[in-house]
Amino acid sequence: MRHFFAMLGLLLLMSGAVAAELATPDGEVLLTISGNIGLSNSENGAEFDLAMLEQLGAESITTRTPWTDGPTLFTGVRLNVLLDAVMARSHSFRALAIDDYWFDFNDIDIEKYPIIVSYKQNDSLMTARNLGPLWIMFPFDDYPELLSEVNKAACVWQLNSLVVR
Repeated sequence: MRHFFAMLGLLLLMSGAVAAELATPDGEVLLTISGNIGLSNSENGAEFDLAMLEQLGAESITTRTPWTDGPTLFTGVRLNVLLDAVMARSHSFRALAIDDYWFDFNDIDIEKYPIIVSYKQNDSLMTARNLGPLWIMFPFDDYPELLSEVNKAACVWQLNSLVVR
């Protein structure tokens, strides 16, 4: 019984050490993550401005896409890092765009593949006029197996919301 209480105490201590707070955005909210998440910073879920996304660590990929001319540099935050930041309880989610387009992510391995939510294209911040301000991008050139109709449909541009299931 002593071991049970010792383990329980250790688990409680560890959960307190892991618990974190999510900052509140100072700038324009670009992305809201809601649904089955453990951390939020608003009644809408977890809201992120550009600075908060950048603080999660930038990753860049250069790839050809059906929507750009030649190899294009995309910079953003990895999807798995973003979901970890809000303590998502699943990697299954719906990605929604400003124009109400949506795509359900269910069987895409976001741990294996460096899929990003990009906020820069060729070192320039993206805007709604150039398919931003956020765009889910796959590293098609580095992983040719990703170039499928399903994954092209998953490249949600003008992304503004993720709903975790």
